[in-house]
Order: sequence, then C-alpha cells, then structure tokens
Amino acid sequence: MNKKALVFFIMVLSLSTALSACRTSSPANTASDNNYSRNEPASDTDTNNVRSSDTDSTNKTASLIDSDSIKELNSKIDSSDSDLISSENLDTNTDINSETTETTDTELENQDEEELRISPNPSSIELGGITLEAKYVPFDTPLELSSMERIDSTFAKDTLYILDKKTLHRYTLQDDSITALEDIALNSKYEKIDSDVFGNIYMSNSIFNPAVLNPDGTLTEVDSTGKLAMSKVMDFGLSFDGKEKISPYNTIEYEDWQLENISEDENSFPFSKINDVEFVENHILVGGIYNDGKEKQRAAVYDYDGNLIALTENKIMGDGIDSLTETDHGLIAASVSNLSLWNTDGSEIGQTKSGQTAKLFGTDNPVWINDIFAMDDSSVLALCTCEREDGKYEALLYKLWGF
Repeated sequence: MNKKALVFFIMVLSLSTALSACRTSSPANTASDNNYSRNEPASDTDTNNVRSSDTDSTNKTASLIDSDSIKELNSKIDSSDSDLISSENLDTNTDINSETTETTDTELENQDEEELRISPNPSSIELGGITLEAKYVPFDTPLELSSMERIDSTFAKDTLYILDKKTLHRYTLQDDSITALEDIALNSKYEKIDSDVFGNIYMSNSIFNPAVLNPDGTLTEVDSTGKLAMSKVMDFGLSFDGKEKISPYNTIEYEDWQLENISEDENSFPFSKINDVEFVENHILVGGIYNDGKEKQRAAVYDYDGNLIALTENKIMGDGIDSLTETDHGLIAASVSNLSLWNTDGSEIGQTKSGQTAKLFGTDNPVWINDIFAMDDSSVLALCTCEREDGKYEALLYKLWGF
C-alpha cells in the first residue's frame, strides 16, 4: 500500500470512529440533562424533546465533523499528496540534476581541453637559399604524451604509428586528414618504431626483445638485441645499440653485412656512438658521433652493401641526432629543436638558428622534433612535442615543404 492510500484509510477509519462515538453518547447525555428515570416512561412531549435533542445533537456532531474533521482530513490528504509529489519531484530532480552535472562536467573537461590545446601558427623560413614551409596537420582530439623526448613514429599503409613508451597510438593519415584509431597497450617501454616491407611494425629498445605488431593485429616478440631499423623495400634490417656495431637482422643475403672501412680493430668503426639508423628507399642513413677524434655529430649515407656515399662535412647542432631522412634534394637531420639540411654530396645547406624553428612551427614554447620522414607527396612529415600551459606535453604534426 502506498503512502497516499494508507493516509486516506486512517482518516476514513478515524471519521467512522468519531461518528460511532457521537451516536452512542448523544441519548445518554440528553437523558441525563432532562432528568429521566430508568423506571419512569417519558411522556410524548418528553419523547419529542428527546428526539429533537437527539436530532440537534447529531446535527451538531455532523456539523462539527463536517467543519473540522473533514477539513482536517482534506488538509492531511492534500498534505500527503503534496509530500508524495514533492518526494517524486525531488527524486526526479535529483536524477535530472545528476545527469546535468555529469554532462556539465564532461562539457567543461572538453571545453578546458580545447582551451588548453596548442594552436600553432606555422610559417616559412629561409635556410641557405631554401624556403622551408610548415603546414600544421591537427589531430581530431589533442594527443597528450608522457614526455618531450623519446617519442618515435613510422608510417605504413596509410596508418601513422606513434610510439610513446608503453602505448602505441594509431591514426589513419590520408592527405591532410588524420583520424584516431584504437590505442594498443604494450608490456614494455620501447624507444624506436619501424615498419618492414611486409607491413610488420617493430618496437624496440636496448634491453628487451623487440615487439612486433603483425598485419593481422597480433603482438609477438622476436629474438634480437638493440634497436631495429627495417627496410621498406626488401627483407632486410639492422640492429644497433649505442656504441655496439651495427649488425644485420632477419636476413640471409646480408649475413656478413658491414659498413665500409671496418676491420678487426674496433677503433676503425666509423662511429663511436650511434644515435639513429634509418632506411630510405635505396640508402641507409646513420647518425651519431663520428670516430675521427673530433667527437662531432655527423650523418652518413650508405648503400645497401655498406659503401659510403656521402658524409656531412660539419657537425650537427644540438645534443644528439634524433632523426634522419632523405629527399630528392638531400639530407635532413633533426636534433632537439634544430633542423640541418645538406646536399646529396654532404655539403651543408644550412642549420636553423635560435627562433627560426619556433617561427617555422608557429609555437610560443620550443618544440622537440622527435621524428621526420619523407612522404610520397614530396613533403616531410615532422612529429613534434610541445609543452602546454598546464604542463602537459602535446603532440604536434606538420608537413614540411620546399626540400
């Protein structure tokens, strides 16, 4: 029984009890008032008086019930209705307010995210007679990264893969449109990512066995050491790890592969420290500290047999080569926030100076150029990281034109 029905039942019961009490008490009270004896019959006049008195008493009682009790009952019923309605409304309003609060919180979070989002205003710069222009490619939603550095990427079959330690972000990239796909959680922290001719995605570091994302979506491990760089045109890869020599990976044809001028004397190895190895269509790019006693960062271009084609003539600005790529016009290296350009023979075109990179990418805070690689449309894709006002790190993607 609901609250309203219960209250109504109690009130009806109270009314019935009151009526019964009135009917029982009225004759006795009337007889007493008129001094009637139990042994003496009343006269007709007295009887008429009793009936009249009884009728008047009943009418008075009914009138009293009508005027007071019924009003009270109606008041209680109305109050009960009001309480029920208020309770129902309160519950409904609580649900509505809760939903509204949740919606408002989500909207505020999205609004705050959009307000904090970096809005670059890229431009063009002149570098050694070359006009380098940057075009911003915005993510559909801001991509927050764990740090400024040690972020790497690769591109395979219209999909951009961004490696952030234990998370693999995936995006479809067609022309200048980028759309997020589902992230993949990894079991270990990785620093380098690359893809091979078959569409396998390799994630590696200097400690754990590399993880491989196969075209069917499964994750496996391969038995290898060091970071892996993979060819996009043939079944060939190279493993490198800091000061250790570069060695072939997953190949029979290049089992005895080695760089030019390597002998049994390890001091003759061209690099005392290797920062990066990249495969381009017909060449292998190696960047690091060149072993000539001058401790300069230099980049070298080799063919697939390990023969030296070009060596950059001047040292590269910055703390270490983060990425290398090659276009039809020459070689580009990224080192922290600096870009360096060379001709195909290794002669220098130019290196960005303080403020030029900020102007090129159009940000207030300095960017860290994590990765660069040449695209089929003659542009160079640049993945950068920039710190926001809230202290978080946001990924910024650009296409560079003009070289």
